[in-house]
Amino acid sequence: MRHPQWIILGGSLLALFALLAFGNAAASARPAAQLLFVTTTGDLRITGTHGHMRISVPARANLSWFTDRPARRAGTGTAASLAAGWTTNGFSRVPPNAALVTQRARTSMQTIVTLSQPLRRHGRVSFAYRVLDDGRMLGMQTSGRPQLGRYRGELFVDDATVPPCASPVFGLADIDAGTSQSCVMSAGTRFGIELSRPGTAEIRICGANGPGSIGIPSTDWRDPFGVTYLDAPACPLAPDAPELSVLTVQECPWQFCTIKPQSVAYDAETDLVITTNYAPPAPTDPSPFTLGN
Repeated sequence: MRHPQWIILGGSLLALFALLAFGNAAASARPAAQLLFVTTTGDLRITGTHGHMRISVPARANLSWFTDRPARRAGTGTAASLAAGWTTNGFSRVPPNAALVTQRARTSMQTIVTLSQPLRRHGRVSFAYRVLDDGRMLGMQTSGRPQLGRYRGELFVDDATVPPCASPVFGLADIDAGTSQSCVMSAGTRFGIELSRPGTAEIRICGANGPGSIGIPSTDWRDPFGVTYLDAPACPLAPDAPELSVLTVQECPWQFCTIKPQSVAYDAETDLVITTNYAPPAPTDPSPFTLGN
């Protein structure tokens, strides 16, 4: 992901920091589409003891996701983002079903399980699992139970509602005006939010698995390594909570303009849910630029 330009409208980061400190809210006018996650790795491990088995994959293993009709959205992320969205996706309350497909020595088997208790340590993500007797998922049925060891494998996880933030860039043409978009960012990741076309993006952020903090890197050349830390309240937020921040950007009417999109960057000190609502400029909005007679 490219690093965003550090431009704040009005030239005042302090004003943005003041807005950030007051908290935020997440809302969507439309029902959330159901998501299916798929992660594939050549280093899937089955560990543990009888009755306490775990599936382990690299935290950076590729994760693909897609929605059912009518949204038909898709994207990518990492296995770490699956764990980051555990509470937000309701998996803490209702453990998700998953189809585990393992391959080793030209032998393949599939096992239908439920996942629980995500852990992230030493660069890996693991989940406790329980095999579902006579379970079925996506047309697959349990054909065997893998033993302890290392496999090539795939894990299909169903019934999520919030996708990972693969590249949180908002204000794009495929975002409908007046609708919300949410995604989950895992702790330890730097991410940027920017508007790539004129309009307004209302950005709300909260802790996906509990309260935490957000780091905003300094934009002052005199303090290039400085970071301001702000509290991120736990999700879900109260409907009447104030927005985290509102970013706007306007078009420049001249061909030689090199104005960059409005943007801001954060360090995710905790797992975050980021919700944006994009609105294009109103047709009657006056242009900030005027040409002389």
